[in-house]
Amino acid sequence: MMTPAEHTAWLLELQNYITASDVAAVMGLNKNSSRNRVLKDKISPTVNNIEGLPAVMAGKELEAGIFSWFKRHRGVDGKLWDGGLVPHKKVKCLAATPDGIVYANERAGFRNDTLVEVKNVGWEQLEKSWSQRVKRTTPVLCVAHTSRKLDTIGMAAPIHYWVQLQVQLSCMGMNDGVVCANIGGNNRFDFHYNLDKSFESDMLDAVRTFWAEVECGRDFTAA
Repeated sequence: MMTPAEHTAWLLELQNYITASDVAAVMGLNKNSSRNRVLKDKISPTVNNIEGLPAVMAGKELEAGIFSWFKRHRGVDGKLWDGGLVPHKKVKCLAATPDGIVYANERAGFRNDTLVEVKNVGWEQLEKSWSQRVKRTTPVLCVAHTSRKLDTIGMAAPIHYWVQLQVQLSCMGMNDGVVCANIGGNNRFDFHYNLDKSFESDMLDAVRTFWAEVECGRDFTAA
């Protein structure tokens, strides 16, 4: 647990990077944010501490429990990520903070170590987000652990979650990932994806272009 001073320092450090959660907005793929909003935030860094918001607090507190549920249900072992910020090896302004990693277990269907991005959302929030799907988000596998009778064929994670996972995979140098979404408290969907090499190339180009604008904006502001 970080002290308030450590947490403030952490938030300031994040301003030196485009993080996985920023990229969808930078690429125009997050209806809850925008490229201009992220640009303004990076040019004039401010400490925007949202840790006290109910949804943020719930997500942080429930993350370990959701991850534990995922591991037990799927029959795998793993750990929550405690390695801090992971800068990309090729694009130093890009970084990610994964939620967790589960270890390879072929019997359970995990051929490689797999990155897990944990989400805690309501049905209405997820259903609205589903409207943002694009063809490339079709999962390799979708596992539902739910009391609801649902047809999961063709279902996929919302695009901004998918982008976040793709960025994390790229930063970590991994190929396999899961968006693990706890929905409404007692339902879970696991959307399995591989690293999309075509998207990765486009994403890295977009990040480089965006960060050049950030640096120009900072130079202009400092002048």
